[in-house]
This record gives sequence, C-alpha cells and structure tokens, in this order.
Amino acid sequence: MDRRKDRESGVTTGQRLLQWMKALDEPRSAGSGAEREAAMHIAKTIRMAGGESETESFPIWLCEQTATLTVPGSDSKASVLHIPVRAYDRPVRQSSYTDVPSDTPVSTDQAAPQRQTDASVGLAAAKRQADASVGQEAAKRQADASLGQATAREQLNDPARNEKPERLEAAGPLLYVEDGGTHALSLAKGCIVMLNQAVSSDLYRKLSEAGIAAYLTVTGTPIDVGQDRLPARRRISRGEERTIPGATIHCQDASMLIEKMAADEPQKQPQLPGISRKTWARLTTDSRIVRKTSQNVCASVSGKTDREGYVLLTAHYDSVPEGPGAYDNLAACSVLVELYRRLYVHPADREVRFAWLGSEEQGMLGSYAYVRRHESELRACLADINIDLAGQAIGSDVIGVTGSDSFASEIRTILEEYGSDAEVRQSIWSGDANTFAWKGVPALTYDRDGFGMHTCHDEQRFLSAWELGREADLIEAMVRNLAGREVSASERELPEEMGLELQKLFAEY
Repeated sequence: MDRRKDRESGVTTGQRLLQWMKALDEPRSAGSGAEREAAMHIAKTIRMAGGESETESFPIWLCEQTATLTVPGSDSKASVLHIPVRAYDRPVRQSSYTDVPSDTPVSTDQAAPQRQTDASVGLAAAKRQADASVGQEAAKRQADASLGQATAREQLNDPARNEKPERLEAAGPLLYVEDGGTHALSLAKGCIVMLNQAVSSDLYRKLSEAGIAAYLTVTGTPIDVGQDRLPARRRISRGEERTIPGATIHCQDASMLIEKMAADEPQKQPQLPGISRKTWARLTTDSRIVRKTSQNVCASVSGKTDREGYVLLTAHYDSVPEGPGAYDNLAACSVLVELYRRLYVHPADREVRFAWLGSEEQGMLGSYAYVRRHESELRACLADINIDLAGQAIGSDVIGVTGSDSFASEIRTILEEYGSDAEVRQSIWSGDANTFAWKGVPALTYDRDGFGMHTCHDEQRFLSAWELGREADLIEAMVRNLAGREVSASERELPEEMGLELQKLFAEY
C-alpha cells in the first residue's frame, strides 16, 4: 500500500511542525535553562505520540569571557574611547569523568521468609538471611567506594575546579594589517593588529611568530544597526594555546579607528594605517571556566522485522546565544519529531533510533557524550543521518558524507532513485556527524542553504511549511532505504586521510 495517498500534504505537515516550534522560540544556548526546557518539550512530544524517551544528562565545561578595548580620544589627552569588542570564544577540554548516578541501587533480597516448623530449616533460613545482610552491607560499601572514587575522579579532572580565572592584557600601537600579509606582519611586532578575517590555526601561528601583542578581527557590515551592530562571535581553534589576547570588533568601529590612525600621521600617507605607532590601545580579556549540565533526548522505534542493526537519526536542539536558532537547528528537530510519529505508526524494516543532541554549538559536546555512553552499540549502527540547517524555501540541498567512497556512492544512488538533486560532497563536515564517523559509523549531514545562521535573524518567520514537509519526505525515504539494506564492510572503512583528520579533531577533547 502506498502511504503517500492517505498522507497529509507537505504544507500541512510543515504548518504543524511550525506550530510545534513556537514553544521554543528563544535562544537555547548550551547548559541554559532554555536548553533544558527544550529537552523536556521534545520528551513530552514523544510521550504524546505514544512512545517513550530517555533524557541522558552530561556535564559540560564552558569558558565565560569578557573583553575591553580602550583607545585615547582625539579631543584631549585625558579622553578615552571605549570600543565594544567581544573576546574570542575558547573551546575547553572536556573532562574525562563519566557521570555515575548517586542513586546506584544496592541489590537486596525482598522476598519474605517463609514460616518453617522444622527448627533446622528455620536455622538455615536465619543463616541465609544473616549472610544476605552481610552481602547487602558489602554491596553498599562497594557502591559507596565506587561513588567516592567517581567523586575523586571528578575533582581531579574538573577544569572548573582546577583552572583559575585568567586575565590576558596587552597594550601597544594599533596597526591595520588587512589579511595578515608578509609585509604587514613584518611591521607588527609589539602591535595590536586589526585583521579582515577570522584567526585560523595557521594565521595564529603567523601572528605569534610576528610578535604581535594582540589581535582584533573585523566583523559585520557598514549598514548594520541594532543588535547587528555588535561584534560577532568567533572561536579560536581547538587545541590552540591562548597566550595572545584576541577579540572581534565591528567594522563600523574598525573604520573609525582606521581613519583615526591615518589622521595621527598627517605628514605623509602611510602605506598601512597605524604604521606611525601614534595610536595606542589596550586590550584586556578575562575568562573563567564553569561547569554546567546539558542533555540528549533519546528514543527508538522498533523495525517491522527482527533484522540486526539500526539507523540513527540525529539533530541538535541548542542554539547560539545570539538568536533563537530556528533554521539552525530547531527546524531539523521538528523533522525528527515528524519522522518519529511516522515510523511509530509505519515502522521501517529495522529499528530506527533518534537522538536530539544538546550543546552542539559548543563543539559537538552532545554527540561526544552520546558516543561515549553508547560506544558498545555503535557497531550495529548502519548509518547516522544528521540534519543540521533546515526549513528555508530559498536554497539548495547539500549532503556531506563523512564516510567511505562506497557509502557516498550508495547515498547518490538513493537520491537519484528518489528524484532529488541534492549535491553529495564527501568530506569532513561541520556538525555532529563527525563524532559518529570518528567511531566508525557511516555518517552524513543534510544541510539546506539559507539565511541568518548564528545571528539574531535566525527566526521562525523565515521558515517554509512547504520546505519542512518536503524535507521530512526526503529524509524518511533515506531512512527506509538504509534500514532495508545490508552494509558492506567497505562502507565502514573511512578514507585514511579523513580518519586521521577526525582523530586529530577529537584528540583535543
């Protein structure tokens, strides 16, 4: 029977999903109360669909930072300009401590002793009861010892406990070095440099070798107003030592400083504004590590056969602090909710598991916690389909395959048979699929090009009911196809280069 004939239209599906999303129309940053409420909303939806879910909490460590930039004013020697800046986000190495529940049950024998008329039997029963009591006491001592060891491990590995608040401060002349070219950096020793681009690992090394005092990355556009007028968020590369203070500055403030630097050298027009070293500045960044709690919401739907293996569907439900994250990535979470409802009523050939993941925006922390907890089960995972960016009508579909050549070829075949023109790119893809590929699971990420990612404009009003319904149909077709086939050994073999890159990425956790 073709279920499409009695299924509601894609627009109707999308309208229902948009309605579901309204309850979560706010920023849901990692470890926040809003993120926790979103997890509860997802779990409630699963219950209302007739199923069950499990919320798996895990600790995360975040770096809270502030930054200040001061520059002498032009009207008098005493005046000072306070320029809005934002410190570069610094990923924090996550603790190796694994949560052990404090309510670990102690094995007890709760059966009531039977009355015996025979005295010897009574004595034997009494002896067994006494032995059981001793056993219970030993088990309790063992549980207490385990919890004590877990607490000791937690204290030993807890970055929030062991790393002190840090202040980095630099003062020196401002110098605008544009893209960080060789000539510009040859003049940058001891300077606070302004750059047109974000600081990658390679650029950070170049800046360090040039002996700069600090760096400022220019963000934004000349027409920004309101919240867009603030410096954007940028993240220093994971594993990079943060010995040089860095921050972002909005381009309108940067333009003002460039004109000031040029005016400070009226005798000639310098090749680089600031080369005169007459415009001094001071950049200060303060940071501290805090421990918070995030959570993954997990559910599953049994297959209509007892064939071994399962397909995993994932999407992250947290957002960046700047916006409500409708496109990135609440829309994808609503698609997972829809697919849970469909598969609960009309199962696929094999089991399908669902994971709504927390704390992705802080470096895939939810998927990292998931693979640590479920690592022994991942050999049975046929594939991970991760959805990250969805719901906007104007755009195009891109599927990033973090897996073998044969798996990428299989995905292309599935899309061709379905009638999709989605582009398949085989590469390390940004997002949670990386974590599963790292553990040997053939993984892919569905991305829909769109507008507003990581900004205050990532709002539900830009989403399309038609597109949400279309995406639900496409992902369902992929799930059913993957759940109905066999996975060859070659499909689980990552290309060597890709495997090395993933190992390097996760070695820093």
